[in-house]
Amino acid sequence: MADRHPDIDALLANPARAAEVPVGARQAVLDALALREGRCRLLRDLLTVGLTVKAVDAPKLVGSIAHAEWLRAREVSQWLGCSDRTVRRRMRDGTWHKGEHWVQPKGCRPRFRRSALEAWVLASAGSVPAVGLAYGPDIPQGRRRRLASLRNK
Repeated sequence: MADRHPDIDALLANPARAAEVPVGARQAVLDALALREGRCRLLRDLLTVGLTVKAVDAPKLVGSIAHAEWLRAREVSQWLGCSDRTVRRRMRDGTWHKGEHWVQPKGCRPRFRRSALEAWVLASAGSVPAVGLAYGPDIPQGRRRRLASLRNK
């Protein structure tokens, strides 16, 4: 048992000891369990991606950003081989989720989590949408309209 709250491993080994946890320490134990559950879920997802996608590897980072966990938009675009506009579009359309794949602290430009993007690259390599990211099989794509005011005269 730890000083502040009971050991999580001891409680998992013998769940009947949960009744012995003092009422004041239960919130701390629940917080520790939530943290552990999140880490276990992330580990499970990363291992599952490795099982489903065999031959595809994530792009390799080179230079000084090879070991960086947080990347700028320009570094992500160079790493993935796409434009800055594509990176911004994937942020905006929900392909990459704020808080999971990228964050934007107040007053700063967005930063991207390398490990989450690597998992996304491996997961998306096996499944390419047939119709498009924003359209499902039951929602038809819109027709492209040409406006007379935009035509070259």
